[in-house]
This record gives sequence, C-alpha cells and structure tokens, in this order.
Amino acid sequence: MTKKIIGVAACPAGIAHTYLVAEAIENAAKKLGFECKVETQGSIGIEDRLTAEEIENADLIVFSVGVAVRDNERFEGYEEKSIKVPLHQTIESIDQIMADYFNK
Repeated sequence: MTKKIIGVAACPAGIAHTYLVAEAIENAAKKLGFECKVETQGSIGIEDRLTAEEIENADLIVFSVGVAVRDNERFEGYEEKSIKVPLHQTIESIDQIMADYFNK
C-alpha cells in the first residue's frame, strides 16, 4: 500500500522558502513512491488546505515551518505521526528524513 505523506510549509516571510520547502517535500515523496500533498501557509494565506480526511489518513505529517501553524487545532491528536523539520533541513535532506522515518 502506498504511503500518504502530507506537509505544512511556512516561512517567516511566507514567500520563497515556503514554496521551496513544499516542492522539496513533494519531490522526496515522489522519489520514494509515496502520495503527497503539501499545504502552504504564505503571505497570500493558506493554499492547498489539508482536509480532515487527509490529515486522518496520512502516514506521516511533515511540519517544516518557521512560524506558528495557522489553524493548528486541525492536527491535534496526530502527534505520533508528525515530525518537525527545520526549513533548511527540509530543502537539504527531506528524502533521507522520510526514508529514515519509515525504516525505524
């Protein structure tokens, strides 16, 4: 069964790094053969908002944010399948971080 990865990406400015991080998560998931959707929380608001069903059905939730997550209550109760990864680390090595998560 294909793993489902979701993520939340947000940087302090809400512009460039938000989208670089989202792209890094999506590319790593694809490389590993996983399904993926990333919500961005940028200067223009929330894009690709994750649904309650997507959050519930995810095998892994990646938070790569440099600011507080908007509407964070949606993720309460899912801490056991969530990881927090610094923005720079996501861009540099999220594929290895994901692989390690599923191989532990």
